[in-house]
Amino acid sequence: MTTDVIMLCQFVAGCALLIGIMCYRVAKKKTQSPILSALIGGILSVCPLLGLLYLLVLIKRPDLPNLRQRLASHQSFPSR
Repeated sequence: MTTDVIMLCQFVAGCALLIGIMCYRVAKKKTQSPILSALIGGILSVCPLLGLLYLLVLIKRPDLPNLRQRLASHQSFPSR
């Protein structure tokens, strides 16, 4: 009986770690706070389906503009 509980806990912890790492890597390009996104993904992956759904939501988000795009958009405005 205790072996089953230990294996379940190891599975949940492994899922939380794996999904948390994947959320961090995806969130680096998608959000301004990737650590918070990874933490939320890790917590939600206590139920692995919720963690995977959160990861899919992160993947579907549009990318943040990179520095070159942000500078180009600021220079296109007329200066006073």
